[in-house]
Amino acid sequence: ATRTKSNATGKIVYKVQILTSDKKLSPGSKLFKGYKNVDCFIEKGIYKYTYGETTSFDSIRKLRRRVAKDFKDAFIVAFKDGKKVKY
Repeated sequence: ATRTKSNATGKIVYKVQILTSDKKLSPGSKLFKGYKNVDCFIEKGIYKYTYGETTSFDSIRKLRRRVAKDFKDAFIVAFKDGKKVKY
């Protein structure tokens, strides 16, 4: 997935949330099952880990299906200008 941080202003950016933890996990944690470039945001003191980043809802749906093989509870989250939003 291509990172579109600079030109995503005002657009909704979709990510796949794969797991949550009450403590910060190291990037090489085996909980990530070998996934690289996992992102993290903190909500109410919980670390929430996401994978992928795209402004296309279609691409994120495909990615979620792929990720769901390893993380059965994976679901799509949306952000706008760095804040989590409903979509």
